[in-house]
Amino acid sequence: MMGKVKHKINNWKQYNQALVNLGSMTFWINDAAIKAWLCQSITVIITVNLYLSILRLKRH
Repeated sequence: MMGKVKHKINNWKQYNQALVNLGSMTFWINDAAIKAWLCQSITVIITVNLYLSILRLKRH
């Protein structure tokens, strides 16, 4: 459950800009993590395509 609202935001444009001005985050991801993610993504794509092909064959 969320806490009680302390301040009502009246100027959303200014509020959003203030959030942008807070800064940014940088993520450092090593090559092994990227390769593992790409490998997993390709496996999912192949699996989904294979599953859809099997479904099409079963319908005919």
